[in-house]
Amino acid sequence: MTFLALLLALSPGAQATETEVGGYMRLSTRPDFQGGDGKLGFWNLQGRLLNESAWAALESRISLVDEVPDSDRHWAAIHARVEGGSVLNGDSAGGALSQMRLSQLYALVGKSSRKGLEWQLGTLNDWTGDLGLYDMRPDALFEESLGGAVHFRSAKTHWMLALGDAGYGIDPEHYNTVLSGGGRFRWQILEGLAFGLGFEGRFEGSIIPICSLYVVEEHTLLKLNLLFTDIPVACPG
Repeated sequence: MTFLALLLALSPGAQATETEVGGYMRLSTRPDFQGGDGKLGFWNLQGRLLNESAWAALESRISLVDEVPDSDRHWAAIHARVEGGSVLNGDSAGGALSQMRLSQLYALVGKSSRKGLEWQLGTLNDWTGDLGLYDMRPDALFEESLGGAVHFRSAKTHWMLALGDAGYGIDPEHYNTVLSGGGRFRWQILEGLAFGLGFEGRFEGSIIPICSLYVVEEHTLLKLNLLFTDIPVACPG
């Protein structure tokens, strides 16, 4: 991504352009006046509104090369999102930066003459909306993946195909390459009404020592469908 950013920024005709920044924040106190970390309800019954804690999010879009309509010039932008759940004097963590994370970092590249076609490199987390009361994203895909994707957007449709590695996202303490891939289609039928379909598949191949032998173990994961396939080995008596 660093190489891509430098290449585009130093290319002929490239100019530093605008930066867009947006964010969200909330602060909370203990509403039960009983100390501790009490909440007013159960999140899965009353939603997050009675169980909020402090949260802050800041997202930026840095345009490296501007889009020029009716030209063959490429454009590029870097997206970054930092968020976390601690604010000074609002919780026991005291606003520590260890409670924050860089949850999104990716580059988008396109060509002005090919409207709607975009290439993405970096984090791949993609979702179509929030389930408001519960603050959930039930249709999120590629939450653990890092890699590349291609998007095609029109006035009413959005197509996405992605391929990446989910090894660190699944188990950061015991990394092993986990190939992930899939796609999404979304059709905006009317204002406020949309239809979508998405899928994500994963494949992991690892070498596991059993009784001084090495056996290949294959793990295959489909969204909402988990399948483990192990090759048993009999230990010598």
